[in-house]
Amino acid sequence: MFREKPKAEVAEEYLASGRFYWNSGIFVWKAKTILQALRDFEPAMYEHLETIAESLGSEAFQATLEREFAAIGGKSIDYAVMERHDDVAVIEVPFEWDDVGSWRSLDRTRGTDGDGNTVDGKHLALRTRGCIIRGEKNHLIVTIGLEDCIVVHTADATLVARKQDEEAVRQVVAMIKQQGWDEYL
Repeated sequence: MFREKPKAEVAEEYLASGRFYWNSGIFVWKAKTILQALRDFEPAMYEHLETIAESLGSEAFQATLEREFAAIGGKSIDYAVMERHDDVAVIEVPFEWDDVGSWRSLDRTRGTDGDGNTVDGKHLALRTRGCIIRGEKNHLIVTIGLEDCIVVHTADATLVARKQDEEAVRQVVAMIKQQGWDEYL
């Protein structure tokens, strides 16, 4: 049985029992298997994918891809298929896993300096502790008096957030889309 992000109480029960595994998000399947599952469980999603596939190689492909992909409802494969499919197997693997899909994972994968900062790029710090700083190699980021923050600078946007607010980045992405500022995504 596959369960994506159960409620906290249920997750605690799963953990206490010792009979459950953490989903690393690595899935292996044949294309025909996942397409059949989408056809069975998410027919609207499948129809959009089918329309995209039918336009492959045509002059209309790019426009079709953009239109149809945007029309697919935002549902993870976990909810769309994995929780509903009867033929799912779990393989226990002997390695540590880190969900590198978050800024906080940089702390764990890259390590920290003497002040607990993780830095990728040019950074000058004064009274800065427990921060994640990421910038382009030719751009200096200076932080003064920051604690437990994320600072990310790219060529066209800068993010400054408290670490505990990292999940709000999803809301920011939605707001950027609402503004029509897709060039920043």
